[in-house]
Amino acid sequence: MKLTLYTLLVGLTVSLLFRQVEWPWIAFRQGETAFDRGHYLDAAAFYERAAQKLNDPRILERLAKCCLAVDRLDKAETVLSHLLQQHPEHLLAIKLLAGLYQKTQQPSQAIPLFAEYLALGRKLDPPAELQLARILSPSVSL
Repeated sequence: MKLTLYTLLVGLTVSLLFRQVEWPWIAFRQGETAFDRGHYLDAAAFYERAAQKLNDPRILERLAKCCLAVDRLDKAETVLSHLLQQHPEHLLAIKLLAGLYQKTQQPSQAIPLFAEYLALGRKLDPPAELQLARILSPSVSL
């Protein structure tokens, strides 16, 4: 009887601890599955749950992509800005946020993003160079 009670108690404790540690990663993986299937609203909900417990730039990056895919531009801007506050060297976030500013006819807000990145001693990849060139020369249209 004591062994059964002890086993049940240990099992319950392990189950509760597993949920505390693993559920954010489970939510992230569920978000990945939904994202890959093109279910961006569902994916965003999973990523938001995961972001509550995890500090991983991949989560915020994917959440921003979901928001952009469903035209929740304000939310995408908030998420990307938050991501860049934590990880100013995250070039993909810079490119996504700069693209959002271009889409909303605010390209001048994108210039400081690239300037701050370059001030960190980083180099732009070719797509980022092209994006910055387009922002700096708005009269050129391709």
